[in-house]
Amino acid sequence: MDHEKNITQGSLNTRDRDTGAISQVEAFLSRAPQDPPRDHKYDFQSNNPFTGSWRAFEEGMAILQKEENLAFATLAFEAACQKDPLNVEAWKMLGSTQAENENDEAAMNAFEDALELDPTNGDALLGLAISYINGGHQQKAYTVLENWLTSKYPQITAPSVSPSDPHTRLISLYLSAALLYPSGPQLDPGVQIGLGMLFFSTSHYSESLDCFSTALSLTLTSPTSTTVGFQNSNSQCQPHLLYNRIGASLAKLRRYDEAVEAYEMALVARPNFVKARYNMAVVAFARGEYEECARQAVRALGEREAGRVDTREGEGMRGNAVEDDLMGALRKALANMGRWDLSEGVRSGMCLGDLRRALDV
Repeated sequence: MDHEKNITQGSLNTRDRDTGAISQVEAFLSRAPQDPPRDHKYDFQSNNPFTGSWRAFEEGMAILQKEENLAFATLAFEAACQKDPLNVEAWKMLGSTQAENENDEAAMNAFEDALELDPTNGDALLGLAISYINGGHQQKAYTVLENWLTSKYPQITAPSVSPSDPHTRLISLYLSAALLYPSGPQLDPGVQIGLGMLFFSTSHYSESLDCFSTALSLTLTSPTSTTVGFQNSNSQCQPHLLYNRIGASLAKLRRYDEAVEAYEMALVARPNFVKARYNMAVVAFARGEYEECARQAVRALGEREAGRVDTREGEGMRGNAVEDDLMGALRKALANMGRWDLSEGVRSGMCLGDLRRALDV
């Protein structure tokens, strides 16, 4: 919840040279048995129009720069990863676009592949931690967040906190990092994001709001920031992602008007940001605005459908967990509107045309 302005496409042709670091990544990926089990294998889409392109990575970046459909950017980055499986930047951008497109499972797999190639890649570590938290893998997220912090700030020492309390231990570590540079240009928005995710994961939403707001302020005043939608060198510090996290914190605090404003700012910065669109649907439902919820859900489904590539033309959407969540929200909203005729037709493979006409989307 990603896209750099100045990025160099490259590959590591010496995958085995950092075997010690790679084994360290494999170790932290295998920890925390209390987390839900999951397979680490990226599932590529078939019939990818970018397959065979020698410039798939550049095409994906161009799609993002033009703020076009995220699902098409995902396909471009998938093709880039298949063409050159050692391309760290391609795996990282694939993870980022999947996360923005509300597909955290695929994002985790892509980020993990990036980290097998470059175990200390800061963007991939932070992106993976956020996807872990979104996917319910909290203990793994803690391990990755610590790995990110200690690789960037090796001078930070672990506090004397029981290892059975990793959350408190990590909070102390991140606060220590934040105090290294309490003000000025060296203040690190990445530290604020990590701290915010730690607070958010334990329902401390006022604290997470403060952290994300601080990170946004730092990002918008960065020398590289020229517009709301600028491309920061730290992909997790981009404004649309931070506005979305601010909106999520505000929504948890039931400050719905402010949450909607934050989500709208996220969509100004990234109009095709499916995650923010889905979150707006959730807020609308919580406020009893069922028609608005349905509209936002249809728009989010439309964004995902536009980039869907299937073996048969006109087949519609293939079902997966992301569509299931969106369709569940849509189905509930339509039922609360009394539109049972529309609600009963919400299913995998449906055509969105009738819903768009009925809801004036």
